[in-house]
Amino acid sequence: ARQFLSALQKETRRAKRYSLDLCVLYLDIDDFREINERYGDLVGDILLREVAILIKNKIRDIDVAARMAGEEFGLVLPETERMGAFLVAERIRKEMERHFLRRDIDGRPISMTVTIGMAKYPEDGTNTDRLVRRAEEAMHQAKARGGNSVGVAYRARRTCRRYAVRGRTVQIPGTPAEAAKELVIPGC
Repeated sequence: ARQFLSALQKETRRAKRYSLDLCVLYLDIDDFREINERYGDLVGDILLREVAILIKNKIRDIDVAARMAGEEFGLVLPETERMGAFLVAERIRKEMERHFLRRDIDGRPISMTVTIGMAKYPEDGTNTDRLVRRAEEAMHQAKARGGNSVGVAYRARRTCRRYAVRGRTVQIPGTPAEAAKELVIPGC
């Protein structure tokens, strides 16, 4: 994780200095604890190594991949815009699904999938902690929708709130945080 954060910090500085694209992916193996309990820690470690090899085979030489914790991996994709990062994430997700459908232990197939979250510098965060947190949040949102998917972090960009008032739309300047306040329109 230290190598990952160091590389991310270096690439964030470079992206800022040269106005380059930079994306972060945060991967989590779906239901890995269950797999680990069913087959044991030794098999779990072998599967984690296979995941690392699959990830490494799907990224460029300039990209950085590291195991963050347990069954979580982080990727730094320098000079990669949002759509390019999404395609990399989707390619990794599909390869994991395909590889582990063909893999079996004791004649039983392992249906191991991965959920990936993605964040982009500087839109989703301007420092390393924020970028990783936003990618992790996107991953958790994708997991909540059922897993085996790619979640994309998007910053709230609204500058006004919209309300339907007597059949027409009214826009009122404000931020999403202010949207929680009660709106009173005279004569309604």
